[in-house]
Amino acid sequence: MRNTGAAPAVPATTALPSRTAIPSSAAPATTAAPTTAAPTTAAPTTAAAESTMCVASELRGSFREIPASASAGHVEARLVLTNASASPCRTYGYAGMRLLDAAGRSLPTNVVREPGAEETVLLAPGASTPAAGRFSPDIAGPGDSSTGPCQPVAVRTEVTPPDDTQQLVVPGPGVPVCEKGTLDLSPPQVGAGAGASAGA
Repeated sequence: MRNTGAAPAVPATTALPSRTAIPSSAAPATTAAPTTAAPTTAAPTTAAAESTMCVASELRGSFREIPASASAGHVEARLVLTNASASPCRTYGYAGMRLLDAAGRSLPTNVVREPGAEETVLLAPGASTPAAGRFSPDIAGPGDSSTGPCQPVAVRTEVTPPDDTQQLVVPGPGVPVCEKGTLDLSPPQVGAGAGASAGA
């Protein structure tokens, strides 16, 4: 007899449990080491590189006491040098000085260089740079006159610009300079005068 019954059911396949993703441990991010920029040296400006040293024939100036600057028997003064030429020039370091009387005769002069940074100062045409000075106009020192003024009045001052062998004569200070003409002088500084700028 023909079997008409249904075929036996095949048991369903049991699905395998899905794998649980194992979290991966991310490698720690690499921290970039800080970089230190190498110091750069400013290149000389074109004007400074092309300019020449200021010489006496190109300069005008003055050496004057600063009003109301008296302190402890001394006064402050200012040596001002101005570029009177049509081209820029530069100056660096201390000027030489000699005090003169009304007849242009030399007076005792002792320039003491005060410690200070010596900087190259670029002077455009018409620009000036001052150097600070200090002296006593009325307190006699060794070798000075003990009666009357300590020294004759210094009417003018002969100035030798740095790195020059010629001189210019400027007015002032107009008072005696005691202690046998002792002047404390500082070098000119960048930015201290009208039109003065840094050079290289």
